[in-house]
Parts: sequence; C-alpha cells; structure tokens
Amino acid sequence: EDEYWGIGSDAARNPYAVVAAFARLRTPVRTSAAAEILEWNVGELYEADLFDQLAGIISFHEAWPGSEVEVLRARHSIIADIVWERCVEPPFRSILLERSLGALNLNFGIDAKAFEHFVRDDFGVDGLSSFETRTAFFEAACRKDPRSPYVRQHYARMLRRAGYPELVLSQIQKALEMSPDVHVVRHTEGIILSDLALNATSHDIARRRL
Repeated sequence: EDEYWGIGSDAARNPYAVVAAFARLRTPVRTSAAAEILEWNVGELYEADLFDQLAGIISFHEAWPGSEVEVLRARHSIIADIVWERCVEPPFRSILLERSLGALNLNFGIDAKAFEHFVRDDFGVDGLSSFETRTAFFEAACRKDPRSPYVRQHYARMLRRAGYPELVLSQIQKALEMSPDVHVVRHTEGIILSDLALNATSHDIARRRL
C-alpha cells in the first residue's frame, strides 16, 4: 500500500491501477489498450517524469520475443492484488473494468485471454459497487463477444449470486441456444433449475423445474 500511495501523483498512480487490474488476473496489458483505458495517447505512457515515478513498479516488455506488440507488467502479481483490493477505490475500479472491456481487441491473443479472465473473475465482478454496475459489466461483455456461451454462463452465475433466479434462467437459455452441447453450460443450467425447484411457490412449478 505504501508503494502505491508513495507514487507522487494521480497521473502516475492511475497507470499502476490499470496494470494492477490486469496483473491480478495474471495477464499483462497492451500499452495501447492501457492508454485507451486511461483516455491518453500512447506517448503519454512514455513521458519522462511519469516513467521515472513508475520505475521498478511497472515495466515495458515485448509481448513475445521479436514482437512489435508491447505490454505493461506489474513487478509482482501479489502486490498488484493488494493494490487493487485496498488502494483503488470501488467507483474507480468500476470505471477501469468498464473501460478495460471496451479497450480489449479480441483479435490479439493477449487481449482475448484477458477478456476471458475478466469475465470469469467472480471475486472482481462481485466487488463492483452495485448490482447495476455488475449488470452493465456483463452487458458490455456480451456486446464485445456476442456469440460466446461462456459470457452468458458467467452472466447467469452473477445473477444467481445476486438472487435474481428468473433473470438467471433467461441468460442460461441464451447460452444454450448458442451451444446446446457444452457440458459446463448444462451444469450451470442444472444448478439454476435446482434453485428454482427448491424455492418454487407451488409443487407444480417445482416439479416442472425438477
């Protein structure tokens, strides 16, 4: 925490927060995506004073040897976990996650992997400030990858945890329409129908769910 708050300005802390959002999921962030999330141009990431304040905290690397794609990494993923959970305020987390989804280009393997991790991150999603914010996060994810049954599946899982069983059923049915034979989606459907059966207001409804 002292490392984060010891950075001299918000202009330098904000890139650290962006990198932490990705590092806690054990994935780097492309420099151009980071700039878009911050609403900067890429050149601002290399500004000398900013670079000096973040030296040794975040670093620039080639995405793979010989690659022209450059990424940012945190020096330590567990420190990034602490920074995200204890230092970055929940409203700013919501903003960063929303912008992160928008900045990801799924044509890049790095971004596709990051997108998958963001969608599957139950702890991070549940840490968003409100149910409306969590819903907006998944609506943005559905727009980003509209043909993925897994996005809908995790959307349904979030709705189940939030206690909206009928909304849950509609999302898992959309996932099944996309991929009716995916076992993990069928498993989620079974859990949802079990919830509905156990909590039904009448025996007839419960039997149908069963």
